[in-house]
Amino acid sequence: MSKRIRGIVVEGLPCAGKSAVIAELKRLHLEQLDAERSMLVLSNRYTAAALRKGGKKPVKRKKHLDILEKQLKMLSRFALSGAGACTPFSLHSQGFFFVIEQFHLYHADRYQDDEKKRYRKLEKALKKLHTITIVLIADPETLARRLRARNPKRYRQLSGEQLAEYLDKEQANLIRLAAQSRIPTYVIQTDARAWTQYAQQALGYLGKVESAQPRAKHGAAPPV
Repeated sequence: MSKRIRGIVVEGLPCAGKSAVIAELKRLHLEQLDAERSMLVLSNRYTAAALRKGGKKPVKRKKHLDILEKQLKMLSRFALSGAGACTPFSLHSQGFFFVIEQFHLYHADRYQDDEKKRYRKLEKALKKLHTITIVLIADPETLARRLRARNPKRYRQLSGEQLAEYLDKEQANLIRLAAQSRIPTYVIQTDARAWTQYAQQALGYLGKVESAQPRAKHGAAPPV
């Protein structure tokens, strides 16, 4: 019996390759003949970028949790309202597939919320939707170069070494949160910019988790 809903959360620092991998995930998924016909992709505009209200004031922790919980309820409704709810549900094509750019780990990183009860309930709800998390990482110096190329004015006050050191600490914390997550979590190094390969890996991990029943603990892969 196929899952009614399943999906991938793509986490990572700026310039780790999230948008490029998500673009390949969409393309590869559409090329699969037996893939779900219904698909939703949410960019970080609806998750991480929502942290600023009107571009001025950071959104408070509780408000951001409200946003994430509403998105999960929306996805749950898709799972319940699909064709599989009233007909034999044996094909992936009848299900619903989603990809989200930055979600629970981004929240935990920003608010230091990973041990709090409401955050754990959020992860539990996300896991029920048959989700895996992909954390994209890169060498801190590589990230620093990518960031400077994207927005040279923003980082001109920091030397390349200072920026790389800051990014190294941020990335280390994200990896720590990934290792503690209750959701199957995998780390992919993106220095080679092989976006199609990384997307294929992510879909392979999702298939592996689906076929591994029951699963005792998350499948966090060590960083390269």
